[in-house]
Amino acid sequence: MAPPVAARKLATLDQLNDGRLAVHIISGGSDADQAKDGDWIDHEARYRRSGEYVSLLRRTWTEPAPFDHEGEFYRTRGTYSQIHCRQLPHIPIYGGGGSDAAIQALAPHVDVYMLWGEPLKDTARFMDRVRREAALSDRSPTFQPVDTPDPGGNRGRRLAPGQGHPQPGADRSRRHSCTKAPECRLQTAAASRRGSRGARYLPVDVASRCDGRFRELDRSRRHARNDREGDARILQAGRHQPVDPRL
Repeated sequence: MAPPVAARKLATLDQLNDGRLAVHIISGGSDADQAKDGDWIDHEARYRRSGEYVSLLRRTWTEPAPFDHEGEFYRTRGTYSQIHCRQLPHIPIYGGGGSDAAIQALAPHVDVYMLWGEPLKDTARFMDRVRREAALSDRSPTFQPVDTPDPGGNRGRRLAPGQGHPQPGADRSRRHSCTKAPECRLQTAAASRRGSRGARYLPVDVASRCDGRFRELDRSRRHARNDREGDARILQAGRHQPVDPRL
């Protein structure tokens, strides 16, 4: 959707969930996949569009008065949002990509640059590339690994302390770390289903094959089924209650 519309929707959601929102910008897949949805812009242009998208999101969240924007992909007049983010200065923006086009377009704009589970030396060099590009715009994004299965068992988990799961914006202490052990993730999943304020969000779970994970999923399905059956019994019982003529 158009960036100003997305900005207002995201800011509203951030207010409704008490500042527990983050947005991850994904520029697209292969050219063939994009064509299926009618998007014929090439790979490099898609990242330029993402950079402009993020810039317009941030302006819509933070500008105190209506503004005009005219860029390569978007043109707006009198853009403004009466709803502002609960988190200050705005919702943290995540994004990533390994190509030069991705780094040039996103490093100056995102708050958190995502990393794949590559060997540590390669990851360090990649982080340096991102930092150098961001510094040209006086930006300093932090980094977070995407846990991915790796035949070597590394799964991108061994970042230096303080470099995994950075927290721009407010309420940093309540966010759950993706570097925790799998069993801790399962506890976070359960807390999230119970509506716990302590569960900020769930990272990608690389422990999906663990027996405990399946037990947890089965348990949640049973709870959901019991809730549905209980609601049905209440509704059924209500049909046999006499109706008060005063209502």
